[in-house]
Amino acid sequence: MGLTAARSVGDRLYYFPFLYVNMTREPLITYNYPFPGDAPPQPNLAESWTFNDEGTEMAIKIREGIKWSDGAPFTTDDIMFYWYDVMLDENTSVPMAPALFVEAGVVPELEQIDALTIKLIFPVPYNYAEQSLAAIWDNFAWPKHFLSEFHPRYNSNATYEDFNKFAPYWSDRSKVTLGACALPPFFGPPEVGVFRLDQGDGLVAPPDFVSVIGTLLPIAPCGRSSL
Repeated sequence: MGLTAARSVGDRLYYFPFLYVNMTREPLITYNYPFPGDAPPQPNLAESWTFNDEGTEMAIKIREGIKWSDGAPFTTDDIMFYWYDVMLDENTSVPMAPALFVEAGVVPELEQIDALTIKLIFPVPYNYAEQSLAAIWDNFAWPKHFLSEFHPRYNSNATYEDFNKFAPYWSDRSKVTLGACALPPFFGPPEVGVFRLDQGDGLVAPPDFVSVIGTLLPIAPCGRSSL
Protein backbone atom coordinates (compact mmCIF):
# COMPACT_ATOMS: atom_id res chain seq x y z
CA MET A 1 0.00 0.00 0.00
CA GLY A 2 1.33 3.44 -0.80
CA LEU A 3 2.04 6.13 1.74
CA THR A 4 0.32 9.45 1.68
CA ALA A 5 2.35 12.45 0.65
CA ALA A 6 4.56 14.17 3.17
CA ARG A 7 7.58 16.42 3.09
CA SER A 8 10.68 16.16 5.20
CA VAL A 9 12.49 19.08 6.80
CA GLY A 10 15.60 17.77 8.47
CA ASP A 11 14.43 14.82 10.53
CA ARG A 12 10.85 16.07 10.80
CA LEU A 13 7.96 14.80 8.71
CA TYR A 14 5.04 17.11 8.15
CA TYR A 15 1.60 15.70 7.55
CA PHE A 16 -0.14 18.08 5.14
CA PRO A 17 -3.41 19.43 6.57
CA PHE A 18 -5.06 19.05 3.18
CA LEU A 19 -4.72 15.28 3.51
CA TYR A 20 -7.23 15.40 6.34
CA VAL A 21 -9.64 17.12 4.00
CA ASN A 22 -9.05 15.20 0.79
CA MET A 23 -9.22 11.83 2.56
CA THR A 24 -12.54 12.62 4.19
CA ARG A 25 -14.46 15.32 2.33
CA GLU A 26 -17.55 14.61 0.28
CA PRO A 27 -18.47 17.69 -1.77
CA LEU A 28 -21.85 18.31 -3.36
CA ILE A 29 -20.14 18.47 -6.74
CA THR A 30 -16.73 17.03 -7.51
CA TYR A 31 -14.15 17.38 -10.23
CA ASN A 32 -13.69 14.54 -12.67
CA TYR A 33 -10.80 12.45 -11.29
CA PRO A 34 -8.08 11.67 -11.99
CA PHE A 35 -8.19 14.09 -14.93
CA PRO A 36 -10.44 17.07 -14.11
CA GLY A 37 -9.97 18.59 -17.54
CA ASP A 38 -11.44 15.58 -19.33
CA ALA A 39 -15.03 16.17 -18.20
CA PRO A 40 -17.15 18.80 -16.46
CA PRO A 41 -17.73 18.67 -12.69
CA GLN A 42 -19.59 15.54 -11.61
CA PRO A 43 -22.46 14.88 -9.15
CA ASN A 44 -21.42 13.58 -5.75
CA LEU A 45 -23.66 14.32 -2.77
CA ALA A 46 -25.73 16.29 -5.23
CA GLU A 47 -27.88 14.21 -7.51
CA SER A 48 -28.54 16.99 -10.00
CA TRP A 49 -28.68 20.75 -10.41
CA THR A 50 -30.28 23.29 -12.71
CA PHE A 51 -29.81 26.99 -13.48
CA ASN A 52 -32.37 29.61 -14.32
CA ASP A 53 -32.12 31.29 -17.71
CA GLU A 54 -30.23 34.28 -16.31
CA GLY A 55 -27.60 32.15 -14.57
CA THR A 56 -28.31 33.83 -11.22
CA GLU A 57 -29.96 30.87 -9.49
CA MET A 58 -28.70 27.32 -9.05
CA ALA A 59 -31.10 24.72 -7.62
CA ILE A 60 -29.31 21.67 -6.22
CA LYS A 61 -31.05 18.41 -5.37
CA ILE A 62 -29.08 16.19 -2.99
CA ARG A 63 -29.28 12.42 -3.07
CA GLU A 64 -31.95 10.84 -0.92
CA GLY A 65 -30.82 8.40 1.77
CA ILE A 66 -27.37 9.81 2.54
CA LYS A 67 -26.48 9.52 6.22
CA TRP A 68 -23.81 10.98 8.45
CA SER A 69 -21.42 8.48 9.98
CA ASP A 70 -23.50 8.39 13.19
CA GLY A 71 -26.60 7.39 11.25
CA ALA A 72 -28.37 10.76 11.18
CA PRO A 73 -29.83 11.74 7.78
CA PHE A 74 -28.02 14.32 5.68
CA THR A 75 -30.42 17.08 4.64
CA THR A 76 -30.38 20.67 3.50
CA ASP A 77 -30.64 21.63 7.20
CA ASP A 78 -26.93 20.78 7.38
CA ILE A 79 -26.13 23.02 4.42
CA MET A 80 -28.11 25.92 5.86
CA PHE A 81 -26.40 25.46 9.22
CA TYR A 82 -22.98 25.51 7.56
CA TRP A 83 -23.80 28.62 5.57
CA TYR A 84 -25.68 30.87 7.96
CA ASP A 85 -24.59 29.62 11.38
CA VAL A 86 -20.94 29.04 10.54
CA MET A 87 -19.76 30.80 7.40
CA LEU A 88 -21.84 33.96 7.75
CA ASP A 89 -21.82 34.20 11.54
CA GLU A 90 -19.27 36.92 12.27
CA ASN A 91 -18.52 35.36 15.66
CA THR A 92 -17.12 32.15 14.25
CA SER A 93 -13.49 31.78 13.27
CA VAL A 94 -14.13 29.68 10.18
CA PRO A 95 -12.75 31.44 7.09
CA MET A 96 -14.86 31.71 3.97
CA ALA A 97 -13.51 29.54 1.17
CA PRO A 98 -12.20 31.86 -1.58
CA ALA A 99 -13.97 29.77 -4.22
CA LEU A 100 -17.34 30.81 -2.77
CA PHE A 101 -16.92 34.50 -3.54
CA VAL A 102 -18.93 35.51 -6.59
CA GLU A 103 -16.97 38.76 -6.67
CA ALA A 104 -14.92 40.68 -4.11
CA GLY A 105 -16.72 40.48 -0.77
CA VAL A 106 -19.89 39.00 -2.26
CA VAL A 107 -21.21 35.48 -1.64
CA PRO A 108 -24.46 33.85 -2.74
CA GLU A 109 -27.62 33.64 -0.67
CA LEU A 110 -29.11 30.24 0.08
CA GLU A 111 -32.79 29.36 0.02
CA GLN A 112 -33.98 26.06 1.47
CA ILE A 113 -36.66 24.62 -0.81
CA ASP A 114 -37.18 21.33 1.03
CA ALA A 115 -35.17 18.69 2.88
CA LEU A 116 -33.37 17.65 -0.31
CA THR A 117 -33.30 20.83 -2.39
CA ILE A 118 -31.31 24.01 -1.90
CA LYS A 119 -31.10 27.08 -4.10
CA LEU A 120 -28.04 29.32 -4.46
CA ILE A 121 -28.92 32.86 -5.47
CA PHE A 122 -26.18 34.95 -7.04
CA PRO A 123 -26.24 38.74 -7.40
CA VAL A 124 -24.92 38.43 -10.95
CA PRO A 125 -24.79 35.59 -13.49
CA TYR A 126 -22.19 33.16 -12.18
CA ASN A 127 -20.68 30.81 -14.73
CA TYR A 128 -18.29 29.09 -12.32
CA ALA A 129 -20.77 27.87 -9.71
CA GLU A 130 -20.10 24.18 -10.40
CA GLN A 131 -16.34 24.63 -10.34
CA SER A 132 -16.53 26.69 -7.15
CA LEU A 133 -18.49 24.04 -5.28
CA ALA A 134 -16.07 21.37 -6.50
CA ALA A 135 -13.07 23.41 -5.34
CA ILE A 136 -14.11 23.80 -1.69
CA TRP A 137 -11.73 21.99 0.63
CA ASP A 138 -14.37 21.42 3.29
CA ASN A 139 -17.80 19.83 2.93
CA PHE A 140 -20.50 22.32 1.99
CA ALA A 141 -22.39 21.13 5.07
CA TRP A 142 -21.77 20.63 8.77
CA PRO A 143 -23.77 18.16 10.89
CA LYS A 144 -26.39 20.39 12.49
CA HIS A 145 -27.73 17.65 14.74
CA PHE A 146 -24.28 17.30 16.29
CA LEU A 147 -22.78 20.78 16.26
CA SER A 148 -25.84 22.87 17.13
CA GLU A 149 -25.43 21.67 20.71
CA PHE A 150 -22.22 23.70 20.84
CA HIS A 151 -23.52 26.78 19.01
CA PRO A 152 -24.78 29.78 21.04
CA ARG A 153 -27.70 30.32 18.66
CA TYR A 154 -29.09 26.93 19.64
CA ASN A 155 -27.75 26.47 23.16
CA SER A 156 -27.69 29.37 25.62
CA ASN A 157 -24.97 27.62 27.62
CA ALA A 158 -22.65 27.34 24.62
CA THR A 159 -19.93 29.85 23.77
CA TYR A 160 -18.31 30.86 20.50
CA GLU A 161 -14.94 30.19 22.08
CA ASP A 162 -15.87 26.55 22.47
CA PHE A 163 -17.64 26.36 19.11
CA ASN A 164 -14.60 27.75 17.31
CA LYS A 165 -12.61 24.76 18.46
CA PHE A 166 -14.51 22.90 15.74
CA ALA A 167 -13.20 25.26 13.05
CA PRO A 168 -10.29 23.04 11.87
CA TYR A 169 -11.44 19.91 10.05
CA TRP A 170 -9.06 17.85 12.16
CA SER A 171 -10.96 18.82 15.32
CA ASP A 172 -13.66 16.79 17.07
CA ARG A 173 -16.21 17.61 14.38
CA SER A 174 -14.55 15.02 12.15
CA LYS A 175 -16.11 12.38 14.42
CA VAL A 176 -19.35 12.89 12.51
CA THR A 177 -18.54 12.82 8.83
CA LEU A 178 -19.92 12.15 5.38
CA GLY A 179 -16.58 10.77 4.27
CA ALA A 180 -15.04 7.34 4.24
CA CYS A 181 -12.87 7.87 7.32
CA ALA A 182 -13.49 9.56 10.64
CA LEU A 183 -10.03 10.85 11.51
CA PRO A 184 -8.98 11.50 15.10
CA PRO A 185 -8.77 15.04 16.48
CA PHE A 186 -5.27 16.48 16.64
CA PHE A 187 -4.22 19.69 18.35
CA GLY A 188 -0.48 19.20 18.73
CA PRO A 189 2.58 20.15 16.66
CA PRO A 190 2.72 19.36 12.95
CA GLU A 191 5.07 16.39 13.23
CA VAL A 192 2.35 13.81 12.98
CA GLY A 193 4.02 11.77 10.30
CA VAL A 194 2.65 9.83 7.37
CA PHE A 195 0.00 7.14 7.27
CA ARG A 196 -0.97 4.36 4.95
CA LEU A 197 -4.13 2.36 4.47
CA ASP A 198 -3.74 -1.17 5.78
CA GLN A 199 -5.90 -4.16 4.90
CA GLY A 200 -7.78 -3.68 8.16
CA ASP A 201 -10.38 -1.05 8.89
CA GLY A 202 -8.12 1.71 10.09
CA LEU A 203 -5.25 3.98 9.22
CA VAL A 204 -1.91 2.70 10.47
CA ALA A 205 1.53 4.23 10.81
CA PRO A 206 4.48 2.81 8.88
CA PRO A 207 6.72 0.41 10.87
CA ASP A 208 9.49 2.98 11.40
CA PHE A 209 7.08 5.72 12.47
CA VAL A 210 7.94 5.62 16.19
CA SER A 211 11.68 5.71 15.57
CA VAL A 212 11.29 8.73 13.30
CA ILE A 213 8.82 10.75 15.31
CA GLY A 214 8.88 9.18 18.77
CA THR A 215 5.12 9.18 19.30
CA LEU A 216 2.05 7.80 17.61
CA LEU A 217 -1.06 9.74 16.75
CA PRO A 218 -4.17 7.83 17.91
CA ILE A 219 -5.79 6.11 14.99
CA ALA A 220 -9.53 6.13 14.42
CA PRO A 221 -11.25 3.37 12.44
CA CYS A 222 -12.65 4.16 9.05
CA GLY A 223 -16.41 4.42 8.83
CA ARG A 224 -18.31 5.01 5.61
CA SER A 225 -21.42 7.08 5.28
CA SER A 226 -24.21 5.17 3.63
CA LEU A 227 -26.12 5.97 0.46
